[in-house]
Amino acid sequence: MIKFLIFDLDGTLYEKKSVVLRYLQEFADIEKYNFDEIYQIFTNSYILAKKETFPSPTSFWSRVHDIFMNSIKSSKMDLLDKLVEEAKQNVLLEIKPRKNTTKLLRKAKESGIKIIVFTGSNDMYDSINFNESKEEILELKKFKLKQLEILGLLSYIDRLILTSEYGGYKPQKLVFEKLLEDLKAQPEECLMIGDTYNDLGATQLGIFSIMIGDNDTKNFTPNLRIEEFKDIIDIIDFEKCSLK
Repeated sequence: MIKFLIFDLDGTLYEKKSVVLRYLQEFADIEKYNFDEIYQIFTNSYILAKKETFPSPTSFWSRVHDIFMNSIKSSKMDLLDKLVEEAKQNVLLEIKPRKNTTKLLRKAKESGIKIIVFTGSNDMYDSINFNESKEEILELKKFKLKQLEILGLLSYIDRLILTSEYGGYKPQKLVFEKLLEDLKAQPEECLMIGDTYNDLGATQLGIFSIMIGDNDTKNFTPNLRIEEFKDIIDIIDFEKCSLK
């Protein structure tokens, strides 16, 4: 019996747009740089920064910016910071839920299935060691709630849980173990839906995992690949709360 639908947020409930590409393009246009060269320099800066240790993703990106600005010998850090904030706000305002998201969530709620959003800032940084403070985790949670509000999905969500609340990140097995313990759930009672291999870490515990899109799954194999949420609606018997 399915008791929980567990969703990743960014890239899953909505299609993610790149903040980095947006502000690099703006910066290149304003400063008359070749975009391809700027992008390569930024990529190199990212790789260099990954070799260091940081207390939070914010401090990591600040370091990437520092290396980047030094590499192109620019003193326009204020301009870059301004463009970053504008890009974040623009992307936030432009996000829209994937097609059939509301229909899927509504049918699940009507069937008594709990809807969990399981996300975190650390999931994309599995090669970097972070030690986020409680204040940073709280601020991230507020931002994620704001995203859900803008998407018009907040009323459907039973719980928003950050992986950092469990002291880890996806695809670590331990965060999925703690999630099950927190929800008082068994693996067979859950469906995990995500857009990256990180979300497929749920398969380590036998949780039925669904991959939306065609991203690389690395060492994990999803139980199902889909193109859109209608595919999930089609495989669930909502009267019995089970897979068809």
